[in-house]
Formats: sequence, C-alpha cells, structure tokens
Amino acid sequence: RNTPLKLHSFTSQQVDKLTLPNWIPPLRLTEAEREIVAKDGTVLLLGRSGTGKTVCICNRMVHDHDLVCASPSEAKESFKQLFVSRNPRLCRLVKKVIEESVDKSNLHVEYIVFDEIVRRCLTQVEDRGEGDYFKSTRTKYISYQRFKTFAESRNGRNKSTLDSLVIWTNIRSFIKGSIEAVASQKYLSREQFLGLGKDRCRLNKAQRESVYSFFELYE
Repeated sequence: RNTPLKLHSFTSQQVDKLTLPNWIPPLRLTEAEREIVAKDGTVLLLGRSGTGKTVCICNRMVHDHDLVCASPSEAKESFKQLFVSRNPRLCRLVKKVIEESVDKSNLHVEYIVFDEIVRRCLTQVEDRGEGDYFKSTRTKYISYQRFKTFAESRNGRNKSTLDSLVIWTNIRSFIKGSIEAVASQKYLSREQFLGLGKDRCRLNKAQRESVYSFFELYE
C-alpha cells in the first residue's frame, strides 16, 4: 500500500505525553516543508510521487486549523476546509492523518474525489434548468474509463503499443497539467511536449508522438 513514511518529533518536555492515549507528536518536517506549511496565501506545490506533497498538505491543513482555533469563536464556526483528490484511497489516508492530529469537535473538513465535484457541478447546472448546457458539458467531460475505451478502439489503427493509462497519464501530467501548461493557460504544443527532458518524461520521441496524436484525437 502506498502509505507515506511518517517521522514524528517531540521535545524532552513532551515525553510524558507519550503515555496519553489521544496525544500524537507532530510530524517531523524538513526546513523546506516547514516553509510551505507556514507560508501565507495560496501555495502551488508540484512534485513527483514520494516527495512529500501529502505530508505538506496534511500539515498545512492542521496549521491553518490551529491558527483559526486560536482566533475568536466567530472565525471557528465559519472555518471550513476541503480536500480534493482523484484517488479515494488518498482521501481516506488524509482524513485519518488530519483526524489524528486535531480536535474533531472543531474540525469541519470534507474529503472528496474530483469526479464527485464534477458530478455535483453538473447536477447544479441541471437543477437551474440549463439542460442544454448540462448535456453539452457532460458529453465533453471524459473520465479515464471513457478515454480507455476511446484509446483501445484506436490503438490498432494508430499502431501504438502504449497502454491507455500511460497515454492518459502523460496527457494529464504534461500536455495539460505541466507547470508550463498551467502558467500559459493552454496546452503544450507538440514541439514543447517532444522537447521535455528525459528526467521529466521517460517516453522516447516515437512514444511521445503517439501520445500527442491521441491527445489531438481525443481533445
């Protein structure tokens, strides 16, 4: 199971607290992680798997919660947090970590998968009577399962040996989701995708060409 390694730290004055059933020592963070957790304003955090993104997010949520709990009661009552992930297992993991770290009585967090966010938004559009727009949006939205069916139906025609998940991941991670794409608010061009370094995208040129061709078809 993909469960992050958790290292905890505590002072000599906190040793006695280890016997308390509900006390959990704070996670040990690197200097860079501490800066991310305590930074004011919005933070965009990018990194490969295993680099500590989830640890930073959990501690950031706990940090914000603790700040609000130290403020007037009005702020406590209105403070809410939302955690969104494409992975239900990650939602459950983050929920477990957060609930182990703060007082549940003052905790107002919703953990939800991205597909559920989309479903709720589309339902609200339909409820407002904007049926035509709803149908158009629902038709354009493509989940992985829908893309997989699309890719498998065209794999033979395009003579691609790439798995549909590899194609999907590269489209979502680089062509549409890379820092360059987000910053420019548009997709990477074929030339930009082919020009990514090997340390970022491990596909060779022919494989990248195939991925981009699928992207043009599916998009």
